Amino acid sequence: MIALATGKSCGDIFAPYDANRKIVRVMFTESRLRGFERILTTEVHVSDLLQELTDRDPMPWGDIIDMVPIAAHREHSFSKLKGEKRIQGSIDLLLESSDGDEVAIEVKVAHQFPENQRIRYESSTDGALVMIGMAGDQMLVDSYPRWTFRALADVFAAWSESSNQVAALLARIAAETLRRWDGIIDSVFRPATGAAKLDSLQEKFLAILVSRRLEHDLSKCGWHSRATVSKGSSGLALVQGFAALNGDEDRCLIAEARWVEGLRQINFRLGIDFSLDETRDTRAEAWILAKEMTDAIRIEAFQRHLGHARPDLMKLVTFRGAGGRNTPNDDVWLPVVERGLKDSSNIDGVPGPKGVQGTRQNVNPGFVGDGTLRFEASGQIKSVAVDAVDLLDLIDEALKYLCSELPDGYSAGSLV
Repeated sequence: MIALATGKSCGDIFAPYDANRKIVRVMFTESRLRGFERILTTEVHVSDLLQELTDRDPMPWGDIIDMVPIAAHREHSFSKLKGEKRIQGSIDLLLESSDGDEVAIEVKVAHQFPENQRIRYESSTDGALVMIGMAGDQMLVDSYPRWTFRALADVFAAWSESSNQVAALLARIAAETLRRWDGIIDSVFRPATGAAKLDSLQEKFLAILVSRRLEHDLSKCGWHSRATVSKGSSGLALVQGFAALNGDEDRCLIAEARWVEGLRQINFRLGIDFSLDETRDTRAEAWILAKEMTDAIRIEAFQRHLGHARPDLMKLVTFRGAGGRNTPNDDVWLPVVERGLKDSSNIDGVPGPKGVQGTRQNVNPGFVGDGTLRFEASGQIKSVAVDAVDLLDLIDEALKYLCSELPDGYSAGSLV
């Protein structure tokens, strides 16, 4: 028999018997997820675990979705669901009753719920649609009447008293872990019991979940918003707020927070961001506006604004160098305006001018940014110094500040 127990820290584990048939306790103080926790961060594994619990004891589903299934199918093809339409793709978990009723379940753990995915579900079946996710994920389906939501912790807790001992044990471990994560996320948003700082988010997926909630809160403040992750293998959380220029959502002011590897710092940026097709004219338009706002797109200028508008936030953002960016440099950037940065559309053998060799890492126009249509200043925030509400307020104030600094011919503001 192997003994399982819960230690005082999330890194504690109990090892199996040693050679003397005694339990050996091994302490791990590192923050990296271990064992069962790692399983619960992956939607495929969570869906597999729910199928396993269903196979062992389907009865708890009666309290969760008012139906006790006779079968649970994983990665079930949309094309095999009821209905006349045939849609490509698959669902996470399909539950089937003895009467032939079906419930399609989408499992979410720190991932987005894109519109095309939702439409595929809704177009494929007339049956019930359920999202099971972290507690904060309810906002992903609140606006869609066909969907119901159940928190992962509550779903697993439904098996905690199962007559199947293995199912009950697995469910209790999962529910306890998921509730702890939900509690960590809630704690940084200033609950009645007091706020925790963002350095309590010691895993990337927790920062992703916080960024998604911030996206929702920014939209309630009247800004366009987006939560995503950085490109490449790092997969670090970032949240962005946008103010449309002259009502054009493809031409925006931007304020954003990007978690840095290790999660001890957050890169805070503000400036302009165009999402237009890249041409000489759009590159020129973005560059001209950036230079016109050169005095405003500076971290120390934003700090002065905070000194009047929100003194409590003023010292939370720091910067290196000249206001978080360099001096605008036409000599470096005008060739990029004319020809773009070199990519598959402007290399040798493709009609038209050849692009400038390099990326924004080594072709520096004097602003921070990605691509050729975003120009920002950059500062740093220490995670130990802020909670999620501070971050929300900083992005909100940065957008208000940039709106107040627009040159003639431009206007922008909150939608509320």
